[in-house]
Amino acid sequence: MGSLCTLEAELVLVCYIPLDKAFFTKASGAINKPPTRENIMADEDEEQATALVAPLLEDATEAPLNEAPEQTPEEEDGRSTILGVGINLANAIVGSGIVGLPAALKDAGLGLGCLLLVGMALTVHVVVVALVRDAELLKASCYGSLAKAALGSVGEVLVCGGQFVFDVGAALTYLIIFGDTAVSSVEFFVNKPCNHLRLICVAGAGLAALPPCLLRDVSGLEGISLLSVAAVFAATGVVISELCTRGQKGSVTITAPSDEGRGVVAALGLFAFAFVCQDSCFLYYRSLKQRTPSRFSKSTGLALGSSALLCVLFSAAGYLTYGAQTSSNILNDYPIHDVRALIARLLYAITMVFGIPSSVFVCRQAGHALHRAASSRYRDASVEDVRLVSSRTHGTWSLGLWASLVGVALSTDSLGAVMALTGAVAGSLIGFILPGLIFSSPVVLEAREKPRVVWRRCASFVLVGFGLALVGLSFAAVS
Repeated sequence: MGSLCTLEAELVLVCYIPLDKAFFTKASGAINKPPTRENIMADEDEEQATALVAPLLEDATEAPLNEAPEQTPEEEDGRSTILGVGINLANAIVGSGIVGLPAALKDAGLGLGCLLLVGMALTVHVVVVALVRDAELLKASCYGSLAKAALGSVGEVLVCGGQFVFDVGAALTYLIIFGDTAVSSVEFFVNKPCNHLRLICVAGAGLAALPPCLLRDVSGLEGISLLSVAAVFAATGVVISELCTRGQKGSVTITAPSDEGRGVVAALGLFAFAFVCQDSCFLYYRSLKQRTPSRFSKSTGLALGSSALLCVLFSAAGYLTYGAQTSSNILNDYPIHDVRALIARLLYAITMVFGIPSSVFVCRQAGHALHRAASSRYRDASVEDVRLVSSRTHGTWSLGLWASLVGVALSTDSLGAVMALTGAVAGSLIGFILPGLIFSSPVVLEAREKPRVVWRRCASFVLVGFGLALVGLSFAAVS
């Protein structure tokens, strides 16, 4: 009787070993049945064998680091507040295009141009929030996953390819404009700067942008984003002060005078791309604490509202200062030896440097997704979050992208028509065409409780048509 109690106690203790469900079924059956010596010995042998093999089986299911896709853990909550996400997003929106907006106002007219700027900011806000809401409905964690769920694998490739091209062009623009702006600033102090000054400035900007480019979490960019947005606000103040000093030359009219601009159609592309942030919106959405579409809507409203205010003030002050003589870069219109113009150029240069990391983040994420989509080995892996890849893969991608961007910027001082055209096409694709197709997808419409099919399809057709029109305008402008 004593030996039987001892055996039953051993069986109970074995139940704490993490084994197969079938074993627990057998063990419980063995306890309920009258034990015999043969059954007890067989159960003990099975328990010992399973306990020894279990760790080996667990190790065997773990894939080697260099041969199998990384596993995706449960989604973690972000670290950024609503204000932090809004600042990061505003830094991504207010980039190199702001210096060309005064010339766009010259083409469209002061009143109509400002209305179009505000209208485009509102349109992008609605599109971005709708994309995030649809992604939550379809359990998609990024733009590419949403496009794959709604449009298939082709949609994912188009989104990721568009993101990569668009942000590569943006990062190159930042570096090239920084080089030109830095040279103009140095000429304030030196009449004949050295021949290699531009190369030195571009290399310095690349080195300054490298540490934030190596970060994994986009929440770490909040500090430099705040400095960048503050620099744009300060530069806007300088441009307004120049208007107060130099006086008004531009026309305060709804539409542009016939002898000044080329018409509103010529300016439409600049207005449309001034607020495109669909490429990075999911990156910042996933960095939000307690993320919900409604909380993210507050961040996008803050970012796009402040960006629209900056763009209207900056472009209106610049256009009113020079009128018909406004060039495609308003900062080049100010005299080289103007102290306030020097301050504006330096502030704008800071914005260019701090805009590079956000573009590298998007390029890196899109590059991972394109690589996995093209590889049959990794096709079913989830790589929407660059924080999930190994340190070696992360470092290789980050340094490779950074070196390529700096190398191209050092080798040329102009993006050329081809890069400008591809950037415009990619911006139209990810900003308007693909969102319109996603909104009208049957998969998305079925997932909504109140689909409002007619309204959504009409809005989708308008978005797609507008995006195609922008592509046509881009080809016309280049030709």
